[in-house]
Amino acid sequence: MIVNIRTSLKKVNLYLPIIGILAFFPLYIAAATLYPGGTSQNKISEGYSFSGNYWCDLFDTIAYNGQPNPGRPFAIISMVVLLLAVGSFWTNLPKLISIRDLKSTAFQLLGFASLFSYLIVLLNHDLAINLSVLFGSLSFLVYLRILQQQRDFKFLFYAFVITFLIIINYLLWTFDLLLSFLPVFQKVTFLLFSLWIIVTSISVIKKSS
Repeated sequence: MIVNIRTSLKKVNLYLPIIGILAFFPLYIAAATLYPGGTSQNKISEGYSFSGNYWCDLFDTIAYNGQPNPGRPFAIISMVVLLLAVGSFWTNLPKLISIRDLKSTAFQLLGFASLFSYLIVLLNHDLAINLSVLFGSLSFLVYLRILQQQRDFKFLFYAFVITFLIIINYLLWTFDLLLSFLPVFQKVTFLLFSLWIIVTSISVIKKSS
């Protein structure tokens, strides 16, 4: 009985990243639909702007236009779902590289540290971003090194592109560069990140079957 339950949970965990990513988007859309309006550049605009608002704007209790934000609960739920999905993904990733050593443990621990750091976004946005990007980038660099050693160039390319885009996002935000372009770039990066998780998870599922 216990063995069967553990086996079932492991199978569920394999699919959880895909399920979580797909569940995130309806919640995000609901939060964005309910967002009353305003951006950092235009506080009187109406509704959520794909080109003007960041994802983190949806967490605000009061929107930029001064109105209460009824979409905030959906934004918080979407964040929890996303973190669970990415956390599950990070536990599955070693199955793809088929090794268990110090480097695989390091990239997992750094990945979890990045996720836990983002949990404080509701309390201190800038600190959450700084810590999450720091630990996340280190985790990706270790993962890239593992893929390079295994000569898995396909997944090395995918992971390199995601790492590069995340770092560029962070640098643009940190140094206030191209801010009018950054909200769109952030969303494109997240879409590619989501696609990477789904494609990689499918490979993990095939390898585990």
